[in-house]
Amino acid sequence: MFMKQSYLDLIELFSSASLGRELSLNNDVNLVEIFELANNANIWPIVFSAIKQSKIKIEKDTFSVLDKTVKFNIASYNARCQNVHKVIEKLEDENINVIVLKGETFSFLYHDKMFRTSSDTDLLIDAKDENKATKIMADLGLEIEKKSAVSHHTRCNSKKCGLIELHTDIYEDYIDSLYFNNFKITKDNLIYVEANDGFKLKTLSPTDGLYFNTFHFIKHFLSKGCGLKQLMDLILYISHYKNEIDFDSYINEMKKLNFDTLIITALGIGIKYFKFDKSDLFEISYDDKKVDSMLNDIIEGGAFGNGEKERKGFNDEFLKHKLKDDYISYKMKFNKNFFKKSASFKLSNIYSKYQYAKKNKLLIPIAYIHHIWYIVSKSFKRIFTKKEEINFEITEKRIHLMEELNILKKD
Repeated sequence: MFMKQSYLDLIELFSSASLGRELSLNNDVNLVEIFELANNANIWPIVFSAIKQSKIKIEKDTFSVLDKTVKFNIASYNARCQNVHKVIEKLEDENINVIVLKGETFSFLYHDKMFRTSSDTDLLIDAKDENKATKIMADLGLEIEKKSAVSHHTRCNSKKCGLIELHTDIYEDYIDSLYFNNFKITKDNLIYVEANDGFKLKTLSPTDGLYFNTFHFIKHFLSKGCGLKQLMDLILYISHYKNEIDFDSYINEMKKLNFDTLIITALGIGIKYFKFDKSDLFEISYDDKKVDSMLNDIIEGGAFGNGEKERKGFNDEFLKHKLKDDYISYKMKFNKNFFKKSASFKLSNIYSKYQYAKKNKLLIPIAYIHHIWYIVSKSFKRIFTKKEEINFEITEKRIHLMEELNILKKD
């Protein structure tokens, strides 16, 4: 498959900086295209760190603006992380077990961890501690958003901390059931990794972390798409923990779920394009054509597929192909369960949706009126809102890729 030169240049800049290897560019780089692609993939700080070490010619004023912007963004990110660390400390002080998922816990895998930034923070706690944790976070000045009926996490926001997603489970039940056959990821044998400021982050064991990282990658790939950073996270993780991972068992589990070809192809990208040494990974045999197709899809989609807005309806089309005759019954069951949970008048649901009622019991009657209005407006919205049109060219291209990777069976 044809690979655009700007794609190849982006990959070389990104991978050389991530792995700390020598940059190999033998052509003039279209900096405007690289800038756009890297921003879409949320990897510009990493890419710019490689550009700074290269012989790529940039006008002095342009370089100065880019350099100052990256430095400012990194400084802001580090300040945000330090504030998040204070939140974690406060939760731990109140005997809440806090596990940090992805994000900062992957930074140390990169050659220069300072440039691997994240847009949010994911914390995993026990379900029994959810109300206690959200109250503490509200007291610390974070705004607690209304929680979806089928969601496993609560979104907590503040200017100082950014977005913190407070999880009570790894994934929603329907995601676990639909894609991963209710695979059990445990909280056993937790480990600590060091953040940029020296703060110790508690995270999943190498084995459980591998499955979480893999499933997170797959979940987004099957939705609108994953990003280059997610892919690099996964490959660096496997490389770093190689001696602690039972790769045969891992691939066998992926095979049961029809994701073994996807993972082998992802590692193939690592070897062919990111230039990982084969000895850094496991012995695999990959298909060049599939590697090229998958990499093109990842670059074109940007971070989480947001680079192509037309991908928004892809997951629904994917499910039609995956579930076939069972698709309608699945959607009816999902919508029924969603509405049942969402429309519930249980006090716990009212507290979850309307935080002001939790803070002040006198406002509970108002919250119930609010909830009735929510149900009515939600029903009208479902009936009268026009669904976004699907881009069939992009959808069919991605469906074909899923068939190439043996995730879907060919019709």
